[in-house]
Amino acid sequence: MEEKGNVKFVISNETRREVSAKVVWRLIDNKGNIISEDSAECKVNPLEAVPCAEADFTEVLKNKATFRSQYLEYILYEGENETSRGTLLFCRPKHFEFADPGLTYTVEENEDSYILRFRTENYAKYVVLEAEKFDFVASDNCFDISKGEEKVIEIKKVDITKDGETIQIQPSDFETLTILNAFDIK
Repeated sequence: MEEKGNVKFVISNETRREVSAKVVWRLIDNKGNIISEDSAECKVNPLEAVPCAEADFTEVLKNKATFRSQYLEYILYEGENETSRGTLLFCRPKHFEFADPGLTYTVEENEDSYILRFRTENYAKYVVLEAEKFDFVASDNCFDISKGEEKVIEIKKVDITKDGETIQIQPSDFETLTILNAFDIK
């Protein structure tokens, strides 16, 4: 939850066991420079949500320009495993000063799936994948990527269809993907 530069991190445990969690957050500018970072740990009882930490960015986010050029990235860990990741803008996406993300990706074929690895030169928000020649179900259909990070998407071969029927494609068929993101809105 965010209010004028103050952020509250609330951890929701939707399991039937106690969870020890760690949330890491970074304030980053639109070019990928980390302005500040911190973390907090907390225990969450089964089927409960608890406030884990608060971060006050009001000293850094002093004017409209900083609200429009900086964002918050947060990562939730359970032990060593990353369980969730996201980003938060301090303004509406149409007002954020997105830099060209320079998105690139590679495709690997496995026995039963394709693995797409995305990288970006700058922050990319609301990355969405579309294919004109076929339909597919991806492991994540709308995601954000910070500079220097890698996002891995899996597409199972049984989830690639055309007109409702499963079809076979080649890794080269992914070269025609349309990749949209918030930078494209402007």
